[in-house]
Amino acid sequence: PLLNALAAASIPIITQFDPQGLSNTFWSCAEIGFAHLPLREAISAASIARISEFEAQGIANTAWALSTLEGCDGPLLHALAAQARDVA
Repeated sequence: PLLNALAAASIPIITQFDPQGLSNTFWSCAEIGFAHLPLREAISAASIARISEFEAQGIANTAWALSTLEGCDGPLLHALAAQARDVA
């Protein structure tokens, strides 16, 4: 119940998170196995919108979270790959 409440409270304000906040939130969910689809979709959309601001660590954390939660989010994966090439 607590994690669902936190997710519900986060979704409306997720666009206010900076890239580190987005990647850390996604990483934290993956670390504890919290696969909340609406939150994952909100983080994905917000991350894609700000992908040019992501640094290497945020890219790595977000990619790891996606793979750990067994997410198949093609648009986010493509955005991460493109940003990884630009950061490298």
